[in-house]
Amino acid sequence: MHNATLYTSPTPLPAATITASDVAAAIGRIGPAYVLYQQAFIDNGIDGTMLAEWRGQSEEDTLRTLTTGLAITSSLHGKRVLLELKKLWNRPPA
Repeated sequence: MHNATLYTSPTPLPAATITASDVAAAIGRIGPAYVLYQQAFIDNGIDGTMLAEWRGQSEEDTLRTLTTGLAITSSLHGKRVLLELKKLWNRPPA
């Protein structure tokens, strides 16, 4: 059984304020090798509301979603993208 509360923050940014473009931009900032994933996040509407759904999943399930649903074929890239998503989840309100 997986722990459903893997990603917590005392003051998370409200999910509704994070757009798919925000998520894509964060992924692109990782580096040139990650820019190719940006459009997949936009095309699939991966915004703050979707991230909030993923937040309750196990890390393994989220990585599976990234690799199968968004075609991130490198496991290293999947893990790095997940780290960036966690930053978005834990970003304090503006």
